[in-house]
Amino acid sequence: MSGLKRLGRQLSRYSAIGVLNTLVGGALIYLAHNAFGLGVIVSNVIGYGAGLTLSYFGNKYWTFGDTTRSAVAPMIFAALVAVAFSSNLGITFGLIAAGLSFNIAQFFGIVTYSAIVFLGMKFLLFSERKN
Repeated sequence: MSGLKRLGRQLSRYSAIGVLNTLVGGALIYLAHNAFGLGVIVSNVIGYGAGLTLSYFGNKYWTFGDTTRSAVAPMIFAALVAVAFSSNLGITFGLIAAGLSFNIAQFFGIVTYSAIVFLGMKFLLFSERKN
């Protein structure tokens, strides 16, 4: 498979995993809070924890086809997400300070977050496979 076709497939799969982890994480947040009466923080920890776990394993195996085992990889993923989230906030607040509306600024923050996580997983975290 050509490099461009592989990249397109990886981006499509990355996007699908992103939608799925958002739906699962969001559903768990609402379920934990509304059905089980858990607090907002605990509900969010459960939902985001599940979403990030789904993201890690879904992208590792399905998006990038990486079957290697590593005890360090989840920690690298957590650091990658922290860097991406910090960048998201920096871009968002910076653009708001420059006069852009929150909605436009947040859009660019989300794009930045998504790009950093994708590129980090592709080039730093998971070994390249022919998928």
